[in-house]
Amino acid sequence: MCVFLLWVPRCLHWPFCPGVFIAILAFVAAAVTFWDHPPRWVKALSIAVFLFLMVGEVWMMSADRERNDADQEAARSREELNFKTIAAGIQGSIEQSRSDFDVTMGQFAAQRGNLARLQQQETRLEHELSEKPLSDMSSAELATKARVIAHQMRACLQNYQYQDNELSMIYYDHLEGQGSGMTAKDKREWKEEEGKKRNDLKLQYEAFARIIIAAANRIRAQMVKFVGPLQSTPDDANRAPWFEKPSPDERGLTLLYKLKENADYLDNLAGRMTSAAER
Repeated sequence: MCVFLLWVPRCLHWPFCPGVFIAILAFVAAAVTFWDHPPRWVKALSIAVFLFLMVGEVWMMSADRERNDADQEAARSREELNFKTIAAGIQGSIEQSRSDFDVTMGQFAAQRGNLARLQQQETRLEHELSEKPLSDMSSAELATKARVIAHQMRACLQNYQYQDNELSMIYYDHLEGQGSGMTAKDKREWKEEEGKKRNDLKLQYEAFARIIIAAANRIRAQMVKFVGPLQSTPDDANRAPWFEKPSPDERGLTLLYKLKENADYLDNLAGRMTSAAER
């Protein structure tokens, strides 16, 4: 029986598909036409069968309509749920991006405050150097000043790199998030604005770095005298031109990227000077 049902067309499985009762009605009507003079009871039975098939077809069409309406309503509900989920996700992403942007700007402002503090420290150091000539300072005092300036040189580079990177990310994230809705002119202007702000930031830090380097050069020259020829190295002569006239590195990048290695040199020179003074 089950094998037989597998061969029956799907529309003949209950409930029937719309149109099955119409097909049966058409077959019965065609069969009746071959009976020239049917008895009255056959005619009555035929009308009853026709009525039954008609009602059955109307009922099947109504059931199919209800089932189709239910499916469409379920699909519409799923689409609305998906839309709400997507909208909630987009809104969450926007709020998270806004929160990240606020945090980034807060960190950016904090780093600018660090530059102001570095400038205050440099002002105090310049005041201390003006109060007492370098020639009157002991090797320990010179070493302390040198290490303070070396720390300022590293901090200057670190702050610059952080702010420059954050500034670049702000513009990059804007292009990634809204670039699809921007014209080529808008993108070009946005990139030009980024380049201008990053260049202004670089010039601001370079101006501060030159002040630090000038003070560092005065202390460096005095420490070289303390070291003497026995403790001197070729690096002392090689580093002197950069301290006297700071310049970009070999790749043409900003002089700020030379601060760390020259700060390390100052620390090394201070250590050699201290060792020479102890002998």
